[in-house]
Amino acid sequence: TTSISRFSGGTTSGACVSTIGGGCGKSVNGRSASVLSGDGSSAISCAGHELASFLPAIKEGIAFLPGPYSFFRLSKSAFYREGAEFARDYGKAIAKSAPHLLDRGYRAIIFSEPSVGHDIGKKNFDDSSWDAGYLADVAAGGLAVGVNFPLAEAAKALELAENSRADFIGLDMRCSELAGLESRKDVLLGVVDGARIGVEPPQQIVSSVEKSLSRSDFRGIYI
Repeated sequence: TTSISRFSGGTTSGACVSTIGGGCGKSVNGRSASVLSGDGSSAISCAGHELASFLPAIKEGIAFLPGPYSFFRLSKSAFYREGAEFARDYGKAIAKSAPHLLDRGYRAIIFSEPSVGHDIGKKNFDDSSWDAGYLADVAAGGLAVGVNFPLAEAAKALELAENSRADFIGLDMRCSELAGLESRKDVLLGVVDGARIGVEPPQQIVSSVEKSLSRSDFRGIYI
């Protein structure tokens, strides 16, 4: 459990880190389909209750899920040939969970995309596998949606998500130059290095954030 605080104030909301599981299946358009985890040889689908069934009830909760680009890149599938096709089915499956997540107190989903930053850094990013259309499917269920891009350069992350249905975008300050950047979205700003043993003192974080944001323009900022 963690919390996200508004940079300019003190409002916080709980967050629950979740994984995707399940093992029962059903038929979709005549093809065998498994619940989210699947076996790699069938389409993604779900009834809708599976995700919420193992998440605790929480007030104003945020569910963290793997983003479809990273999910596709880090898994093997004999069913899907293109990441964009995978993303569309993934979004539709998660969208079915929205009413159940709302009933358990969740108000937002953040999709984490570490593989985007990794592939951009290695100059191996496949634009054809990125499709932000899945966010509209999830948002239609009444949940706020966001995408987090750890390790990605902020300018590229904003390029990918700025015109999407995302309500907020997660940027990694450690990997980015924020000067001159702007967004109509709320920004979740990553400001600490989880790979370091040392813990940054609060004043150092505040100083770094203020310096980085002095020449940028975002709708809202959270750290």
